[in-house]
Amino acid sequence: FMRQKHPRAKFVQFFWSYNPPRNPYSWINEWFESIKTNKNYLAHSSTYLDDELGFVTEQMLEDIERIKENDYDYYRYLYLGEAVGLGNNVYNMSMFHAIDALPSDDKLIGISFALDGGHQQSATACCAFGITAKGKVILLDTWYYSPAGQVVKKAPSQLSKEIYAYMRSVIEKYRVQALQYTIDSAEGALRNQMFLDFGLKWHPVAKLRKVTMIDSFQSLLAQGRFYYLNTENNKI
Repeated sequence: FMRQKHPRAKFVQFFWSYNPPRNPYSWINEWFESIKTNKNYLAHSSTYLDDELGFVTEQMLEDIERIKENDYDYYRYLYLGEAVGLGNNVYNMSMFHAIDALPSDDKLIGISFALDGGHQQSATACCAFGITAKGKVILLDTWYYSPAGQVVKKAPSQLSKEIYAYMRSVIEKYRVQALQYTIDSAEGALRNQMFLDFGLKWHPVAKLRKVTMIDSFQSLLAQGRFYYLNTENNKI
């Protein structure tokens, strides 16, 4: 809304502050460029590099430098405010670190399961993510079922038993607790079936805007904290 101009004021001031979206053709990026030559606007851009008062601490600078080294394009977008676009790949594949065994100096403290349910022709996948004491995320194993090309497709009652058996086997193998069970909120049939069969309560998560979901995982990748066990199951 706009406040009425006070009789003693020459004009009403408006302030806009934002982080530029990745897309250089986003309306707000184009609008910002258009007002740079308008004498009624002061178009100003700044980054952490312009900090002269010490708001950016040494710890913050170390985190920024780590992201800069791991994923330079993400650093440009997040900390320099550049509209870098998405490029040819949504994710920087060099940030997916393959390992043959769990690190000996970083204890596994728990496992989080994530399930994306499919429908008539879509696959159902359940991933087991190990969380370490140092904050790393390791894809331990993947359960995958595709109904494509199958005349008789598996019912939720069948998937429920297979997925539960898979999760129990992962927990028993690594001897740590399950921290969380996360599922697509749109998958109601399988979630209800597993509660009926095993009393297991999944945490439903609604899908957000694509750019928000992509940014969340890109942040994890850029910090160099994502790994996966180099197994056949994880190559799906």
